[in-house]
Amino acid sequence: MESFIRVVKSGSFTVAAKDLGTSRALITKHIIELEGRLGARLLNRTARKVTLTEIGAEYFAFCAKFVAEIADKESSAASPRGEPRGVLRIVASKSFGALHLATAVAEFAKSHPRLRLSLILRDPTEDATAAAMSDFDIAIWLPSSAMGASLLSRRIGTLETVLCASPRYLKEAGAPRKPSDLMKMNCLIYLAPAPVREWRFAKARRQLSINVSGSYSSNSMSAIRDAAIEHVGIALLPSYFVAQDLREGVLKAVLKPYLPESLPLYAFSPTSRIAHRNVRLFTSYIEAWLAERAWDADA
Repeated sequence: MESFIRVVKSGSFTVAAKDLGTSRALITKHIIELEGRLGARLLNRTARKVTLTEIGAEYFAFCAKFVAEIADKESSAASPRGEPRGVLRIVASKSFGALHLATAVAEFAKSHPRLRLSLILRDPTEDATAAAMSDFDIAIWLPSSAMGASLLSRRIGTLETVLCASPRYLKEAGAPRKPSDLMKMNCLIYLAPAPVREWRFAKARRQLSINVSGSYSSNSMSAIRDAAIEHVGIALLPSYFVAQDLREGVLKAVLKPYLPESLPLYAFSPTSRIAHRNVRLFTSYIEAWLAERAWDADA
């Protein structure tokens, strides 16, 4: 089963063999034995790729859950007092991870000294596919179509957003009074994971959607923030990212009666890891930690 899981995740018999420290021939033998016992083909093999059959997809979900439960039981048996141990590999976006999540992970590590934690910060656009996630136990990210159906998700919180610009820009261009005014303003476009040109707002249960445009765009949230501070235009950014700028008056929130669309934050896990108690423990912890945060109040 472990051989089958590794082949599916990596899409390669050779890579699976390397991950398990065995030979390609033995991996092939394991798959053939599985298919023989089940009486069905699990994988479609070509010279370039390996894909799941319909039956293979169902069996993969079963295997992943079964193997994860075994690992969970073994971890519990190895820790009589119930203290979590082993390795927990976390990946998160650079901006949110560096500004806030790193602190939460450090607090979690301090509370669980027997657990070895790894936090990797990178942009979701670098590679958010299910295959890339196989190297991690849990990812804290905004949802993306690139995640794929083989990743299991759990919504753990909501990130509020704020529409903001520098006081100088607003003095020169005029502050918007209603969302439609944004169509005549220089709006800073965030490109990751795809260009966000439709800004959504709500007021008194009314939903508004405005298509915006501008002379500046970037796949970096930091670059968008910097452009707003340098009076280039108006930006739509997460409250946690600009809370300090708003408090210091470097940026000013606009259109306050209208609530910009919030961003759902999810914990993603490969199917084989979702049942592991370390993943469950951290997910519950970070969900409670986020519930105590109020970055939008600072805005």
